[in-house]
Amino acid sequence: MSKQKSVDIYSSEKKGKKGKVAAIIIIIVLVLLIAAAAWVWFFNRDLIKDFLPQEETQPTTVEELTSAEQEATEVTTEPETVAMVEVPYVNGYYAKDAYYKLNAAGLRYTVVREYSDEIKLDYVISQEPESGTAIRSDERVILHISKGYDNQPAATVAPAEPLSTEPTKAEGGKEEKKKAGGTYILDGSDKRIIAKSEVSALDKNEMTLALNEIFARHGRRFTTPSIQAYFEKQSWYKGTISAADFDEGVLSAVERTNVNTILSVMEEKGYR
Repeated sequence: MSKQKSVDIYSSEKKGKKGKVAAIIIIIVLVLLIAAAAWVWFFNRDLIKDFLPQEETQPTTVEELTSAEQEATEVTTEPETVAMVEVPYVNGYYAKDAYYKLNAAGLRYTVVREYSDEIKLDYVISQEPESGTAIRSDERVILHISKGYDNQPAATVAPAEPLSTEPTKAEGGKEEKKKAGGTYILDGSDKRIIAKSEVSALDKNEMTLALNEIFARHGRRFTTPSIQAYFEKQSWYKGTISAADFDEGVLSAVERTNVNTILSVMEEKGYR
């Protein structure tokens, strides 16, 4: 009986040892597997991420992106050297030709439109700065472009005091044109308010001359050959001031009012 018992104890102890060994082996295998998995993850994490479900993220807003780009530019971009460009000559050019020439030179421009008696519509009156001046390529050339004479608006000036509408008589009861030894389209347009009906009775050519004789009385010369030739035939005319140098400030309140009247009738009749 005692012999059989000792055998059973031995067998039980032997089985217990085998179980422990198996558990140790399993633990070691698990550790090795975990270590291997960690090693694979560490060295291949970017590749593995492609196969994993990704979290949705909000897109960067335009404002944030622009701000980031600006910051990057401020940090990394060095100041650029701006080239100097010589301004070409475009005075008297047709506007589109002037634009083309400035574009070809790599210059930008700003257009200022002005009325002109001398420079035809859509031609360059002047430029700033003058040709030959070297400016930065990011600066602008200012072009003064003619709006023409026929489109010139009248300056509205109210008479300073009540004025008579009666024709002015010269010495000896003769009209002003006789005293001057010449003729006027509208007699006394420098001293009296011209009635609208007087202007309406004129044709287009007469209205143009009546308008210009107000300026001609003050010695203004004209760039239109036919108009200049007409006034040179008048004995009262003394043309000494070029159109460019003429100052309209010399016109009286009466004369300015008459200029406005003539221009308004011309517009009504479609002459302007």
